[in-house]
Amino acid sequence: MGDLSPLADSPSCEDPIQELRIAFPFCGYIDGAEHRAITVQQLWRVISYATAHCAKWTDNSPNSQTRGQNLSEAVLNLYHVNTFLILPATREDDCSCVELMSSEPQDPLWFVSHWWGERVSGFLECIECHVKTRGLKDEAAFWICAYANRQNSLLQEITEDPRTTSFFKAMQLARGVLLILDGKSDAKTGPATPFTRSWCAFEVSMAVLELKKPIDVTTLDAENGPAILTEGYTDFESKMEKKTPGWGSRAKSIRESIFPIDIMAAGLEVAIESASATSDEDRIRILNSIAERSDLEQPPLEKHANYAKVNKRLRAVFALAVWFQAVQKGGKVEMKKLAKAVVEDEWRKAILMNFAFCARIDDYHVAVVASALHKKLVTLELHFWMCNLIGNSGLRALAKALPPTLEALTLNFQLCTRLTHMGIDVLGLQLPLGLVSLRLNFEFNSSIRSVLGLARGIARLSSLRLLDLDLGALDSLDDNQLTDIADAFPAKLRNLYLSFKGCHFIGSRGVAALAYRLPHELTVLNFNFSNCDRISDSGLQSVAYYLPKTLMVFHLSLLDCTHITKEAVIPLVKRLPSSLHGAKFFLAGTSVPENIQKICRHLDSMREWAPQLAKSGDRHAASGLRADGTVNEGRMLGRSLTSLCSSPRFTTHTIASTARWPIFGLRTGGSGEISAAGATTMSGSLSKTMSPALARAAFNDEAQSGKDSAMKRTKTSSALKSPKPVLPQIVQAPNSLTPT
Repeated sequence: MGDLSPLADSPSCEDPIQELRIAFPFCGYIDGAEHRAITVQQLWRVISYATAHCAKWTDNSPNSQTRGQNLSEAVLNLYHVNTFLILPATREDDCSCVELMSSEPQDPLWFVSHWWGERVSGFLECIECHVKTRGLKDEAAFWICAYANRQNSLLQEITEDPRTTSFFKAMQLARGVLLILDGKSDAKTGPATPFTRSWCAFEVSMAVLELKKPIDVTTLDAENGPAILTEGYTDFESKMEKKTPGWGSRAKSIRESIFPIDIMAAGLEVAIESASATSDEDRIRILNSIAERSDLEQPPLEKHANYAKVNKRLRAVFALAVWFQAVQKGGKVEMKKLAKAVVEDEWRKAILMNFAFCARIDDYHVAVVASALHKKLVTLELHFWMCNLIGNSGLRALAKALPPTLEALTLNFQLCTRLTHMGIDVLGLQLPLGLVSLRLNFEFNSSIRSVLGLARGIARLSSLRLLDLDLGALDSLDDNQLTDIADAFPAKLRNLYLSFKGCHFIGSRGVAALAYRLPHELTVLNFNFSNCDRISDSGLQSVAYYLPKTLMVFHLSLLDCTHITKEAVIPLVKRLPSSLHGAKFFLAGTSVPENIQKICRHLDSMREWAPQLAKSGDRHAASGLRADGTVNEGRMLGRSLTSLCSSPRFTTHTIASTARWPIFGLRTGGSGEISAAGATTMSGSLSKTMSPALARAAFNDEAQSGKDSAMKRTKTSSALKSPKPVLPQIVQAPNSLTPT
């Protein structure tokens, strides 16, 4: 804790002390050191006074490198400030430095872990940089032990157990931990001295192991000034990322590019058992506390499993913090050492790494990332947005390394243009079977010709609850591939997000396939068909009919789908499930009138509009829905089959299995029997879209005993003679659209 010898022991210090009392009058006591955080303005006030008067101060500490010298701003550190300012100013009232500037509690927003030997002027620059970077308000307070604790009665502030000290309590109150590293200097210390200090290592380990607090790392670089590595986005970057995906990541990478990552290398070698402290008593207590020994005063053990655990966990934290810049700058930190640090943290349940806009990352670097994944990982989130050097070999290496224990997987390969369906197929085969959440983004990767392998992999995920696929702007994606995706929907799926933005070969048949296969207990649905200009009203009407009754949130984007009209939107609004809590449709660029577009932006306005539609009679019965929202089976059947029969996969098997769709059995409890109106329309639809021979094959005259007369063979444009025909039970084709 530094040399605490009081300046007032010398008679020549009487005037300086009086001057201190005038500059920092006592304001009042604040109970609990954890409530004595200091604002930036208050910190500036203390450091400004110290730098203005330090030329009069002579360093008499026996262990100081400036012993016997008059001090200056260039060497002034917190040990000096404590000796010459804090101790004498607070002695009379036995208070903390913060209590000389405030009588009201000031809870910490951030906890600061640092070394007392760094220059206080550089320390202040780092704090100001953090305030600016994080967008904190002027009243934001930082917990800094030297100013929060009552230095003249320190033994009362620091208890025997480090976990019950004011340090730990303040950390519990704080949003996160700010680790300040000293940079390279002419002094015989540093860089990154906190990595070798017991208190700093203990504080950061507690933040990671017990309190789950985010850790920001900052330092003062001689060339570029203060620089900071943040855990996650800043508020500004988060808003930017939300508005334009990828741009928040880009802003973060640019901001962090000036950080001197070589000083972080020491963090990969941290060893808590070898760390030092000003007070050996503190070091002993910290080690015994980590080892969970009841007697904290006994000599510490040389080795303990908990020492190794703390070391491995800290090394992983520092490795993940610096990984992006290590790739971007190349050669500053050995990549395999980063992977080793992360993979050894077997207690880490989640890994999040963002390499968006990293121009240097390639298949080798992705393989190194893959080698960092230990076999107990539960959550993995990797972003490679616009990393053009990544190809199939990198994706294959990553896919094969996916831990079997994964429950949540997010992979963003947007604009990784070297990827093809060959890499995607391997990923599909390697998806861990226990996944509960899967988010994949392959937008703008036009070399991906097929997603069949991926769809088959998803179909195996029986525990999947959330599926988020962004396959936008894949030039080869068509209705057949949407059918493959639809067939892959796991039955237990609850949240579904699908984006096919800019897939110009997708039409109504693909949309109908997706709609029909929607899981019955779905609660969240988000479809993005923007710029899919082949989609027409019939596709949207299929969505209207098959919306799950359990749906709570429904978002639909049809921007610039020019063939969409109000004739499809109206039945969709009518049939919105009563379970919905939120819904919005984006219809700009369609043929839907602007007033209806505006109504469809909010669920409340759509609910207000729906009763008016019900009163309008059966004007919109052409949609397949009556004014009251019930199904006009004949018309709905005709529209559905018109879309289906255009498929190159449409066969007699498809006809038979299609007859088992709920729409055909709506009036008969799903028995497979078709109403007279439905059968008539079905006959007409088939006659218009297929050869007479195929139509006859579909409607052979097998009789069903005791129920209805046999279905006669159809002829072009002819009506069925039997009022309740029954389709024969024909074996289902592999890729046909059939209910489960």
